[in-house]
Amino acid sequence: MSINSSIDDTHDAVVNEGLTPEEIELAKGLEDPVLWAETHLRNPDDPAEFIKLRWYQKFMIRWQPEKYWSDKEKKFVWKKRKKLYRCGRRVGKSICLLIEALWLAYTNNHYRVIILTPYEQQLRTAWTVLKRMMGDQIEASRIVEKPFIIEFSNGSTITGYIGGVKKDRSSTVRGEGADAICVMEMDHGIDHILTAVMVPILLGKAHCRWIGDSTPSGARGLFYQWCIKPESRGGAKDFHYPSSVSPEWNDDAEREAKDAGSLAEYQHEYMAEWGELTQGVFKTPDVDDTLVKTTYREYKKQDTKLNSVYCMGVDWNQTYGVKIYVVEYNPNTHRYKTVLKREVPNDEYTQTNAVEEIKEINKKLPLTWIYVDKGYGTTQVELLHKYGKAHPETRLHKTVKAIDFKSNVVLKDPRNGKKIKKPLKPFCVAAAARVVENGQIDIPEEEDEKFGLVGQMRGYRQRITPSGNIVFEAENRDDLLIAWILALLAFNVEMGEFTKYETAKIFRHIKDPMGIESKYKKRTIGLDSTSKRRYGSGRSGVKSRKPWRPIIPGGKVRLEPKKDAPIGSTQRAPWPTRARPQGPRRSTF
Repeated sequence: MSINSSIDDTHDAVVNEGLTPEEIELAKGLEDPVLWAETHLRNPDDPAEFIKLRWYQKFMIRWQPEKYWSDKEKKFVWKKRKKLYRCGRRVGKSICLLIEALWLAYTNNHYRVIILTPYEQQLRTAWTVLKRMMGDQIEASRIVEKPFIIEFSNGSTITGYIGGVKKDRSSTVRGEGADAICVMEMDHGIDHILTAVMVPILLGKAHCRWIGDSTPSGARGLFYQWCIKPESRGGAKDFHYPSSVSPEWNDDAEREAKDAGSLAEYQHEYMAEWGELTQGVFKTPDVDDTLVKTTYREYKKQDTKLNSVYCMGVDWNQTYGVKIYVVEYNPNTHRYKTVLKREVPNDEYTQTNAVEEIKEINKKLPLTWIYVDKGYGTTQVELLHKYGKAHPETRLHKTVKAIDFKSNVVLKDPRNGKKIKKPLKPFCVAAAARVVENGQIDIPEEEDEKFGLVGQMRGYRQRITPSGNIVFEAENRDDLLIAWILALLAFNVEMGEFTKYETAKIFRHIKDPMGIESKYKKRTIGLDSTSKRRYGSGRSGVKSRKPWRPIIPGGKVRLEPKKDAPIGSTQRAPWPTRARPQGPRRSTF
């Protein structure tokens, strides 16, 4: 007998048991999730009223897995256990998922529901909505946050988990059992948790069901695969409703949605279409590895390390204000650390305040280079250069450089020596992604929020247009990310610090595409091919701000004759050598 059996069949079944009319109505209300919701749950926007579902919400909620008797296996078998809500924004997909979670826990004894969200803030919002819908109609024996648990008197529980925002999140879910799995925003960077932890939970019980909702991100992950596959081949029941199906949608809403972002964003977020294939620039496991349990603090000059190098990145944003990051590079450990963050709010004097903030940070930290986005910062750069010339000790007229992401960078092909032009932005983003992939940078955990640096990294995607160009798209914003990438770009251009010896020569040939050119060129010293040691670097005298000079790592150095040595004799090159405590590393570009 199917759970989707009609109310009339349920009525006949309960009448045969001799129930009263009141008990029959109660049974009908418990059997139908839509009827139960509209008679038991409050409207989360107006708790004084009962919730009223839209026609498509009723259709999505009423579809339930089927249970039938298998003569072959001699037992009841469940089929069609997975359903997914592929809907645009403001359609009400999350409300449907939370209603089903409450209905399953309330109408079944000792039933366990798991709710999984990508971010903690999303789970907190879900918990608030659940409590508002329950109101005074649904009594719970316990409702707590951290851990997120709702317990009912019938022994059922709803437990919330966060997936994909920290390296060890999966350990809290691993090994758990469930009768229903509800995943919110399933297509947004949590595939590693879903495949490694949640799918085994689904397969652990024959009656366990899966309910997921999401707007398409453009990735081709588990959400996409389950939607396009037929149910007979392991796919899921797919409900697709664009934002235009909502009664609140009108011409003005459509116009604002199209103006808010790119066409691809409109297709994903509002039309709920798959669109073109996009790929995450920063891989989730790699991003998790960068997180460290530390917080930003006020850095002062005495806090800086003598041999470390500090570079700043600045993004001038007219909508969200000015974002500033300072990244530290330790040449002894070959690691980067995000040490300082400043946000200048968007007000009447945003740009002027940002210029003053940069001056103050430059006094506190021995900044070697300051890379700023040229887009809205032309005037600010001129002010900083003018101040630097008036105060030469600040060196701002030399260290501040404007970067135009729309320009090209000229590289030299190491295979044939020919000069090639490459778009600057993909070059910068790829280099930053490689630093993350190699686990060479530390980022404070406090950045792991939806609109924080790590949140923007998780939602940063790239796609290739039919003409072969790489286009980057941000799920929410990318202002913090751009400032952070600019700080890393300074190391790349000025010191070539992202590269091994084999590729270091490429970066030496950057030819001033936007007013930048490396002054400190590397010496192409031959290294032992078996040692594979990284081409080291250092900086002498941060306090005195002397020009950076390369430190040659240990190993075999090409022998060159001294200037006055006899013909045929060879001696070691006259520059000093110092061994680096650095093991083998992968190529980073």
